[in-house]
Amino acid sequence: MDIGTEFNIRHFGGEVAVAVARGKVEVRVGKEGRVTPLEKGQQLHYDSVSHRIVADSLPDASFVGAWRRGVLSWRRRPLKEVTDELERYYGVVIRYTHPADQSILITTVLDRRSLEEALDIVAVTAGVRYTRKGNTITFQ
Repeated sequence: MDIGTEFNIRHFGGEVAVAVARGKVEVRVGKEGRVTPLEKGQQLHYDSVSHRIVADSLPDASFVGAWRRGVLSWRRRPLKEVTDELERYYGVVIRYTHPADQSILITTVLDRRSLEEALDIVAVTAGVRYTRKGNTITFQ
């Protein structure tokens, strides 16, 4: 339920994330419909597989919804989550040669970057390389 606020909802894989930039929201999740109130500067992550709910503070509420201005940011997030978002944002397909690389945690901000710049920054940050063939990028 929206209680007059500015917030962002992201769904990737089996996880849903809600982040609040201004105001308040109540998030109802899980089989029991547990209600979790969130205020400015707070976020909630819900894993639909494990049914785990984690609510905590945002490092910087100004990044909530920043993707609308061309700014993508992650703080200690798995590389797979980052590349899933890059796929949606840039309309590409991203694969992995080494599946273990998907769990590398990275922190980065991409401020209005081209696809090539974004890939370069993410690869350097994660300590991996990538190749590109048309619309398919392979991290190795």
